[in-house]
Amino acid sequence: MRLTQAERSALPQAKELRDIDGMLDALFEKRNDLLDELPSTEQVSLDGVIAKLAVVETLLWREDFPAVYELITQSRQDLITMFGAAGAHGPVGDENS
Repeated sequence: MRLTQAERSALPQAKELRDIDGMLDALFEKRNDLLDELPSTEQVSLDGVIAKLAVVETLLWREDFPAVYELITQSRQDLITMFGAAGAHGPVGDENS
């Protein structure tokens, strides 16, 4: 569907929204590439293992897999408690930890 010049002028935000959609597509592709690499990334530090668990915790839908989510969350917290990990933080994007 092609817009006329008048229609394009009436919707100045349309180009910006298309540009944003293009950026989101690129970001989701990059995100998927990084997630594909994550399982094979060897971690030799406790902080690295905890960070991997935090990623899983962020990606897992608590409502869909409550037992698995709790297992991952509690395992990460147990590691932090047992070893006092330097990078002890909440899931990615969790500013409350």
